[in-house]
Amino acid sequence: MRCLTLARVLAEKSHDCRFVCRDLPGNLNDKIAIEFPVVILPRGDGVEVDWQADALKTAASVGEVDWLLVDHYELDARWEKAVRPCAKRLIVLDDLADRPHACNLLLDQSLGRRPDDYSAFVTHDTQLLLGPEYALLRPEFSAQRSQSLVGRNRRSIRNLLVVMGGFDADNTIGAILQAIANLQDAKLYEVSVAISSRATHLESLRSETARMPCKTSLRVDETDMAGLMKWADVAISASGLTAYELACMGVPMILLPVSAIQLRVANELSQIAEAVALVGWQEDPANRIGIALADILTRLSTLAPESRRVATAFDGLGAIRVAEKMCEEHNV
Repeated sequence: MRCLTLARVLAEKSHDCRFVCRDLPGNLNDKIAIEFPVVILPRGDGVEVDWQADALKTAASVGEVDWLLVDHYELDARWEKAVRPCAKRLIVLDDLADRPHACNLLLDQSLGRRPDDYSAFVTHDTQLLLGPEYALLRPEFSAQRSQSLVGRNRRSIRNLLVVMGGFDADNTIGAILQAIANLQDAKLYEVSVAISSRATHLESLRSETARMPCKTSLRVDETDMAGLMKWADVAISASGLTAYELACMGVPMILLPVSAIQLRVANELSQIAEAVALVGWQEDPANRIGIALADILTRLSTLAPESRRVATAFDGLGAIRVAEKMCEEHNV
């Protein structure tokens, strides 16, 4: 999704973009193909594809390009050097800072990231684009940010947004709905659940929403997430890229980290925004989420709007900044 965001910005600047993706389970190749050409590499017949073979196939499918952007947690400097003959310049998207890279630009949009984190992994001539200033958020968020910040200062806390993204294989959304249903004044709230049409438990969630004590709707494959976040008074979310979108829109949030990376993001956001990093929530999801939700609703109802913390670092213009850096590098 972050690559799509950047590609759209580049396309608006009249650059030709195309994607190279492998045919793995859960891919979004059909979605990408609506907007951009996609070269689809086979999944490998159940055998893991080694990096050398992948580099050869990628280079052969790319031809010669001005920029090659790499977004893959298992590729490193070896792969990047192998594909360099086909690319004049190379940009890497990373947020792990745990392996060497051979690239012109390295983008890590993680909150709290520092240059020293990559000192052992890149050469001196690699330009680092670090922090939420370069977060690849869709333009709709920056466009609606001001309205969202101003609007939520003039209303009571009633609208709850649930967004876990992806497949939600463990049915975390079901536990969240149970937590909301157990609130003492549950009937006073309105709930929107943003969910993918590919979600594992979609059909069972349709039944659960119908049984909720408050107005609850499923927003399947929502196309206006910025508008939905502008509507929301509180969100319950995983702490991936969605958390950055919520921060941009000034939405108070309960974050449910599901990995070490997400835990770091949640903890960092809790320091600068109205965000609660709910550590250990998996042990008793409905109960732990319910307690945290009751707490934040009570606190927000007694907190003056102007006293709420807003993450000013997330202005939603990161994709534009990255595209401009790429254009500057290309013209050097």
